[in-house]
Amino acid sequence: MGASVYLLSKDQKYLIPVKFAIPGKAVKELKRLAGYFPKEIKIYLNPTGYYAQVLSSGTIALANSPALVRDLICDFFPPGLSRRFAGPVMKYLKIKSILTIPLQSEEGILGVLGMAKPVDFTEDEISRLSRISDQVSLILQRVKYLNTIKENEIRFRRLFESANDAIDRKSTRLNSSHTDISRMPSSA
Repeated sequence: MGASVYLLSKDQKYLIPVKFAIPGKAVKELKRLAGYFPKEIKIYLNPTGYYAQVLSSGTIALANSPALVRDLICDFFPPGLSRRFAGPVMKYLKIKSILTIPLQSEEGILGVLGMAKPVDFTEDEISRLSRISDQVSLILQRVKYLNTIKENEIRFRRLFESANDAIDRKSTRLNSSHTDISRMPSSA
């Protein structure tokens, strides 16, 4: 079984894998079979496509019919090229079943957790993977919050240091304007 986390791009046109490692041997074989392999892996969010529907519904989706699995694989290729490559990819990777679970936070959809297997998923596996996706969502949300805090801290520090007015934050740190006015050295 293979699993990947895909995050929604800022423009919300793609799902981009966090880490998607395909062995070089597999890439060469897929290029040979399909005559093409994308330079970067991303899922195109066609409004009527499988992944866009999973994101908009916010519910778990299971693809376990050959036609649906093929449609799902098509979303990995640029429009117009997808149908030609889906069959060889599906056959080579021996994918029979794909489980897609939206990764959600209070602020909305973050992306999806996608898993593929050569056999059908069991109800126990779906339940367990759903609980895992809840934990992945919490981790992703925490990382997002921490990144926002870091960005705000950098922004505040730049504002503080470049202010033309004297700013004294309870004497824990003085900006350069305060130093110029008071003739006291700034604390670092």
